[in-house]
Amino acid sequence: MRRLILVLLALALVAAACGNDDATPNGDGTTTSGARRAVTVDLLAHASFVVPQAALDEFTATTGIAVNVLTGDDAGTVTNQVILDREHPQADVVFGIDNTYLGKALAADVFAVDEHDVTALAPDLVAGLDTERVVPVDYGDVCLNYDIAWFAAEGLEPPDALSDLVDPAYEGLTVVEDPSTSSPGLAFLLATTRATGDWEAYWERLRDNDVLVVSGWEEAYTVEFSGGGGGGARPIVVSYASSPPADVIYSDPPRDAPAIGVVDDGCFRQVEYAGILAGTDDPDAAARVIEFLLSEPFQTEVPLGMFVFPARVDTPLPDVFERFALHASAPVTIDAATIDAERDDLLERWTEIVLS
Repeated sequence: MRRLILVLLALALVAAACGNDDATPNGDGTTTSGARRAVTVDLLAHASFVVPQAALDEFTATTGIAVNVLTGDDAGTVTNQVILDREHPQADVVFGIDNTYLGKALAADVFAVDEHDVTALAPDLVAGLDTERVVPVDYGDVCLNYDIAWFAAEGLEPPDALSDLVDPAYEGLTVVEDPSTSSPGLAFLLATTRATGDWEAYWERLRDNDVLVVSGWEEAYTVEFSGGGGGGARPIVVSYASSPPADVIYSDPPRDAPAIGVVDDGCFRQVEYAGILAGTDDPDAAARVIEFLLSEPFQTEVPLGMFVFPARVDTPLPDVFERFALHASAPVTIDAATIDAERDDLLERWTEIVLS
């Protein structure tokens, strides 16, 4: 009798296993048999990615899909990581590759093909984009920022154009990021190639005017910039058009108006993208995460979470963002393929001019 019971149990287990084989996964967190399944999607994002846990919890409760956020460094580092791992991807979805590196990622064929719904997104962000591979999630403008109080105290007019930075009156006042190690640094370099006429001559003059080059945004803004809170000595920095609302929100003591000004000249329109990585084990669940990044609940969190503009056109902006964030009037825009074709030679020549 005991032997018979063991045989029957074994047969039951085999039947259950066969039944599970027929219960194929759906993208809504269930299987074709209707059972709820546990799914985790690994999302690789740059270090500035912010999403409230409540929004992730609601997404998981609705879909049965948990999102495990893997934090990388900046956009360039994340791009290199997914290219190096493309044969064996460490994540299912990537967020934060921007248009300064997108061409490199597309050329490496790291993205899976999927039919993403982009009808709610700003038309200029999707025009000419291979939206079966990537979708725009947010955008912002890389612009010169300046310390309003510093210029008032010195009795010097703040800059209002890129050309001011090479004027002797502004000698030793500017800090920029190295474009070979920093995404905003590369964005600023690209802007100068379109907005200054002769960009090489411009950088020669900027070098001779004692520009300071540091490795990344955090060092430039929070350490060297006089308005960044770290006691820096330079009142002009390459940062973002959304710095003023961030300055108001995080001011201590609180203030009602920003202490940071933005130069509306030579700004670069930076767009951040998300895509499903080729080789994911669960493309359906990964596609649901992409939908979440484009959904109104997530897009509403973008302005004050990452201080950029949401890609979804009907997303309301918070009051502080509406009042103080600059939307550049004529930003420099360059398609990803052109950037990819120019980047290496541009960086090599910039290094010769500025650092050699």
